Amino acid sequence: MSVELTESLLSKAAGWEAMKMARAYLAQGQVLSSFWEAPLLRGVVQAGEVSFRASLVIKGPIDIENLCTCRDSRQRGIICGHSVAVGLHWLKAQQPDAAPAAKRSIASVPPSSAPTRKTPSLQRSPNGEPAELYLILPPNFEQAIARGRAMLVFEAKWAGGRCPLNALPKGRPFEFSAQDNAVLDQVETLTNGETPAVLQLELKDLAPLLPTLVGHERISLGKASEVTVTRTPLPLPLQATLEKNGEITLALKGKAAQLVQVGDWVWQNGTLQPLGLPAAAKEVFRGPVRVPRSQVPMFLSQHWPQLQAAGSVEANFKLEDFSLAPQAPRFILEIKGGLAQLTARLQCAYGSRIMTVGVTSEDEGVWLPDPEVVTRYSTRDIAAERAALDRLQRNGFTSPDAQGKLQLVGQNGVLNFFAREFAKLQREWTVTLNEQLENRTLKNIERVEPEFQITSSGVQWFDLGVVFASSGGETFSAAEIQRLILSGQNHTRLKNGKMAVIDTGAVEELQEVLLDCAPQQHAQGYRINITQAGFLESTLRQHGDWRVKAPAAWRERAAKQSGEAKLTCPPLGDLESVLRPYQKQGVAWLQFLRENGFGGILADEMGLGKTLQTLAHLRQTRSAERGVRNNPQGPPAVVPHSALRTPHLIVCPTSLVFNWLAEAKKFTPELKVLALHGPDRHAKFERMAEQDIVVTSYALIRRDAERYREMEFDTVVLDEAQHIKNRQTQNAQAVKAVRAK
Repeated sequence: MSVELTESLLSKAAGWEAMKMARAYLAQGQVLSSFWEAPLLRGVVQAGEVSFRASLVIKGPIDIENLCTCRDSRQRGIICGHSVAVGLHWLKAQQPDAAPAAKRSIASVPPSSAPTRKTPSLQRSPNGEPAELYLILPPNFEQAIARGRAMLVFEAKWAGGRCPLNALPKGRPFEFSAQDNAVLDQVETLTNGETPAVLQLELKDLAPLLPTLVGHERISLGKASEVTVTRTPLPLPLQATLEKNGEITLALKGKAAQLVQVGDWVWQNGTLQPLGLPAAAKEVFRGPVRVPRSQVPMFLSQHWPQLQAAGSVEANFKLEDFSLAPQAPRFILEIKGGLAQLTARLQCAYGSRIMTVGVTSEDEGVWLPDPEVVTRYSTRDIAAERAALDRLQRNGFTSPDAQGKLQLVGQNGVLNFFAREFAKLQREWTVTLNEQLENRTLKNIERVEPEFQITSSGVQWFDLGVVFASSGGETFSAAEIQRLILSGQNHTRLKNGKMAVIDTGAVEELQEVLLDCAPQQHAQGYRINITQAGFLESTLRQHGDWRVKAPAAWRERAAKQSGEAKLTCPPLGDLESVLRPYQKQGVAWLQFLRENGFGGILADEMGLGKTLQTLAHLRQTRSAERGVRNNPQGPPAVVPHSALRTPHLIVCPTSLVFNWLAEAKKFTPELKVLALHGPDRHAKFERMAEQDIVVTSYALIRRDAERYREMEFDTVVLDEAQHIKNRQTQNAQAVKAVRAK
């Protein structure tokens, strides 16, 4: 059954995106030809300098094959806008105001003085009589190119013999190969629809035809000499030289033969092939080409591989000689104005090179040449520049204008900036102020900062006192600061008439930290558990202007808790030579958790020895409880278990119970290990107090939860802890009920 070509059919098959592109091609006059004879729709679309031979085989509404030469069709297999545009072009030609000629080739040309395209006398159809296309170049082809014009002869071979292309019988359809059809589409476009036997072409028209002739087997010079058209670039003898100033010079080696060119193609020894030169090197025939140093990284990344693939290139450098690395910028902030308004300009400095953030300039490229080493380049950190600009905009500054100027308007906004961000920027960036702002405005502003006094009050606690004071010495109570926060203000008048500003956001953050520490509040401040020392110290350290007075012992302990101090692995005895350095670091970390009463997760990758690290830690713990140091030459001395503390408990998946037993027997045989596993496990509960380690599974601790609630363990180890990640599960509830010291 014959299929009717309609716009609705094309729209449903291709989708709105392809239809949008197709209508654009049609409106801009880019569809050069169209032909429809069910089931074949074909034509040519000119997109820029590229011509696409587009066709659809339409056997039904959902049985459509796209045969366009574009990338979307070849690689993605979708119906492209080119083929749809050909269909729309043919449908438009069938409208009453168009010349009625069903099932024929319709041509259009872009708006110009070009005549209306004629209907080709050569009929082509996939169901026609087989035919082959022959192309003949003149024997003086090289001289013709030099004169800027060349003549092509077109012949066809069919069942009736070989004849000029325009001598094929009229009214009879012929079937050509896909490549022949592509050539004929291009030729009919050039001739405005005529089917030529001889065609005189200027080089600008001949060059676009050459890609369709690549690999064609029936091209000759005269009728005797075979002509080859290939995509393989012509090997060019090039010399690339890295100059002392960092530039790269490209030149032809020796005295190269004069090449006969057709656009970007070259004729040589009966072969037409592309030059394969990137845009940066096309002028090399006229003389040496210099690549400026600022463009060398781009040249090496984009054009150098193409040059190496295209021919014989000698160079006095290698790609690996060059280093390309990001460089951190130094930010420079200039501020002018007063309390009513601030004007700022943000710049970034890379070495001696300074650029304004937010302003694009031709000489402000991404690549930054190193002035000392010609092969070393760095890149601008665009992300850091954008983050710095965002930081100012979050504090109320506008986006930069064409000159890079930012503005902050209004007294509240200005005071907020000086309260929250100005001091931090002075520490991190180079900040310069104009004379009025520095000598008048800022001299009438004092910052209010908290001062902290930390006093050790025993092994388990420390006291924290907080006082708020301006830079001039005036103090504020915590209640006064709280009133400022609740009122939404970050500034107030001092007794000396100056304006006091306070970073209320930082104070609120401090209050949240103190709340997380669960302190006991008293008249002098707060009493906080010593385990929170590291957490509090890391928060205070983030604010460089806050003054903190604390004993050296407290600072040392806080540093250990926050991970700042180096952890030392305890003595491991005969395991000293067994554990690797990273495993010893893990044992040291487990010891740190124990000393500070913390829980933790040992998250090494599978196979890196988490079980061994844990056993080494538990053995060292037992040795310390016995009051006996490990002997470096052998296992720890044996002390009666009656003198020991409660056992350690290990909970693991059922499949790993015997693995723990085997690892303990191999590495820590002096430890007594009991497996509470199997149906007779309840009889072993009475022996738990005599053990160093008790091993059970998640499945069994859930069943024996009541028995475990009656016991206390020194350390609880959860192997494969994802088994309790959901706190609502029975596994998690059972483990949570276990008591540990």
